[in-house]
Amino acid sequence: MNKGVPEDPSAHAYWVKLHNIYQRKSLSSVVVKLRQWVTCMQDGQPVQEFIGRVESRARDLQGAGIEIPEKLISALVVCNLDSRFHSVATALDCQDFDHISLVTITSLLLNEEARQGQDIASTQANIAGKKRRCKVHPHLGHTDDQCYAQHLSFALAAGSRDIINRDKFKTTIMPLKLHLTSPGPGM
Repeated sequence: MNKGVPEDPSAHAYWVKLHNIYQRKSLSSVVVKLRQWVTCMQDGQPVQEFIGRVESRARDLQGAGIEIPEKLISALVVCNLDSRFHSVATALDCQDFDHISLVTITSLLLNEEARQGQDIASTQANIAGKKRRCKVHPHLGHTDDQCYAQHLSFALAAGSRDIINRDKFKTTIMPLKLHLTSPGPGM
C-alpha cells in the first residue's frame, strides 16, 4: 500500500496520521515553539491580542507534549510586557504569586490599556481645544501665535510689546520693526 495513506481508511486513522505529521514532538520543534512563545509581545500590540497569542502558543507546546502550568503562562505574560505596562508589571512583581491568576493579570492589563487610551484622548482634546479662534482675524483652527508666524504684517500691526518679547518672534519681528521705525539715510 501507499506509504502516506493509512491502511485503516477511517477518519480516526487519518486524524492520527495527520497529527503525527504536523504535531511533531522532536526537540527542534519544541525549541522553535518555546522561542516563539517567549518572544511574543510586540510594541503597541493590544493586550487581548497579546494574551491570546501567549495562550495559543502554550496550547501548541501542550500539543507537542509539554505541559505548561497556568502560573508559568502568567509569569511569561508579566515578563514579556512592553514599556507601556511597566507600572503594572512592577505591581504584579510585588504580589504573592500563588494568589494571582491569568484572569486577574489580563483584567489589570486591560484596565491599564483603557486608562492609557483615555489619557491619549484627553491630551488630544486639550491640544485641539487650544486651537481656538484667532484674535487677529476670525478664522478657526489656529491661535494668534500661529497667525503671527504666518503673517508678519498682522504681528507688526498688533502692537509689538508682547509679541517682541516672545522668544520665537524675536528673530523675525524685531529686525522688521527696527527697520520700519528707524530713520532712513538722509533723514
